[in-house]
Amino acid sequence: MRSIVGLGVVATLATACQPENELRFTSTLDLQTNGVVLTDDGLDAHGGMVGTTCTIDVNWGCPTEDADLPTDEERVLDHHRGTTLASSSEGLHVIRSQAWQQEEDLAIAGVRTAHLGSAGTMVVSGLDSGCELSIDGGTAVPLPASVCADDVRFAFDSTNGTAFAATDDGVMRLEISGSDVIGEYGDLIAFDDSLGLIYVAQSGSDVLYGVRPNGVQEWSAQIGGAISSVAARGRLGEALVMATTDDGFGLMERRDGRNGELLGRSRLPDGDSEIVVSDNGRTLAHIRPTEVHFFTLENGSDEEVVIDETPPSCIDPLAGIARE
Repeated sequence: MRSIVGLGVVATLATACQPENELRFTSTLDLQTNGVVLTDDGLDAHGGMVGTTCTIDVNWGCPTEDADLPTDEERVLDHHRGTTLASSSEGLHVIRSQAWQQEEDLAIAGVRTAHLGSAGTMVVSGLDSGCELSIDGGTAVPLPASVCADDVRFAFDSTNGTAFAATDDGVMRLEISGSDVIGEYGDLIAFDDSLGLIYVAQSGSDVLYGVRPNGVQEWSAQIGGAISSVAARGRLGEALVMATTDDGFGLMERRDGRNGELLGRSRLPDGDSEIVVSDNGRTLAHIRPTEVHFFTLENGSDEEVVIDETPPSCIDPLAGIARE
């Protein structure tokens, strides 16, 4: 049951794309989401919705499982090796095997973001009483108030247990041992674990920076439009940048993370969106206010992925009624 909306996107792409287009459309989830993450293999997504958190088959744009979290304010934050993190007004929740693992919840108020890394589950939280960083629910250390402001974006170094926040005070490095400003590069940020490098840009600008964790600029690259989102392409050492061109269409550029060199580009109907990429670099979620478009991006990846073309059993995420 591929989305009819998705078929409309295919038609639009056919007229908007240039020959060098690298994205292959797969499906559309025609629902509003509150946080979207992709599984490591890129075959499924997890999304927060109104009153539910669903597993989504990205090849069909179809919710297949529903994790019944305790409130109607669910937000999906991260996914790693079969475990998904979500938050609500009651704290941080763990979903595994499509089921809520209630005994693993962390009762942390005001969760801003959270990440699953080798150092443990890093949580940034903040209310009127202050902004804090903790790992696995342990002792929280204070952070500057700007880190917990609305619309701050975060990135994580999974190996070293370090968070980065794009704040009004600049890009900040956050660790249990303390925090500091590493530069004033912009409000869009992503971390490339394979290269140990930060990708950062200012919304609406046309310049992308590659920055070391100590704040030293490695390179800069001019993008062909006004930037709206940046992402690391999984473990492939590439940066993906979403932008809007002067003609109003979207443009996604694929850049070499080592030097910013242009590797490829794709045209889309709309560039005002957020992009999320699977760990293997093959699946891209193009997140819009009322829908999510899923694409396959095969260039640069030699991993063979076997896709089951059997239509899944879909559920209605609002009614919880299964349909074939």
